[in-house]
Amino acid sequence: MKKRISYFVKQTKDFSFKKIFAKGMFAFFCSGPFGKFYSGNKFLSNFEVQSNQRLIFSDKSHFKTFLVNFKNSLNGVCYGFFTLIRLKGVGFRAWVDQDTLVLVVGFSHYLLYKIPEDVLLKAKKSNILIFGIDKSRVSQVAAELQSLRRPDAYKGKGIQYVDRNLILKVGKQR
Repeated sequence: MKKRISYFVKQTKDFSFKKIFAKGMFAFFCSGPFGKFYSGNKFLSNFEVQSNQRLIFSDKSHFKTFLVNFKNSLNGVCYGFFTLIRLKGVGFRAWVDQDTLVLVVGFSHYLLYKIPEDVLLKAKKSNILIFGIDKSRVSQVAAELQSLRRPDAYKGKGIQYVDRNLILKVGKQR
């Protein structure tokens, strides 16, 4: 697996990567065209660091989890991650006002969502694009937006992901 990681790092353009070993801890810093990513204490629960700067994983699944998170970090600074969300309903719309996302989703008032600094939001009519370098952060913001107005099981109205199909329930039969 070590060869695969080093090969992946060598092939990216405009990219710098640095491993940091300090006091029995491991972190990495990578920067690319879309920004900088520092892992910090994000992956520390899965392994131990030996004195000769080797990572010891307690389980094979922990190693695979670390590898996936590591690759997502590299892909994030090189290419970025995005999620599309659609507002489905009559009169539902959204727009960005400075650092706030304004949503009109059928309530008697507007919903205001403060945009985090590490995520970019673009809104046009009933579509919202969420872009960032951290995959977990992008999916977290998308989940927070969806929780503001979950899709209805009978009509399908609400905030929903574009790439996921919603199975509607059958209403009352007369």
